[in-house]
Amino acid sequence: MRSSLFLVLVFGCAKPDQIKQCYPVATWAAPVFNCEGGAPPPPPVEPPKEEPPKEEPPPPPVAEVKDEKIELNEKVQFEFAKAELLPQSKKLLDEVVKIMKDHPEIERIRIEGHTDNDASDGYNLKLSNNRAAAVRMYLESQGVDGKRMESKGFGEAKPIADNKTDEGREQNRRVEIHIVKRTKAK
Repeated sequence: MRSSLFLVLVFGCAKPDQIKQCYPVATWAAPVFNCEGGAPPPPPVEPPKEEPPKEEPPPPPVAEVKDEKIELNEKVQFEFAKAELLPQSKKLLDEVVKIMKDHPEIERIRIEGHTDNDASDGYNLKLSNNRAAAVRMYLESQGVDGKRMESKGFGEAKPIADNKTDEGREQNRRVEIHIVKRTKAK
């Protein structure tokens, strides 16, 4: 009988949320059990809070309006020695289309083609004219009014770097877009 009483009392001492140790205490009266608690249960664990994903800064614009230019931060790419646009240039030129649509105050632009000095003056002038015209035709095909644009090739006449180095010649082969006429802000 004592052992069954012991089990009942041992289980009677422990609470479901606490772990306790119970042991008999000798007294002159009925058997008594003393239950001492272990450590209190740990607080419930909250799941870790998910941090919102860090926003990456937007990429720099590939084309942007400056005072007197639409600045191209990438190069317009063409087939070698031709006036055919390469596919990777279309993303850049699509940004120019967006600028022209978003800025009706830009009434007229001049698309300029430039070359290095690797070929004859006549060849370079013709190539730069054709490349500037190809850019104009692409912009027009994407919805820019042709009356807002003109194109002109300068060949090797306006270098921005030394044509004696590969790097300089690379910089000189370029397309620039100049703002010719802009409506003044009221």
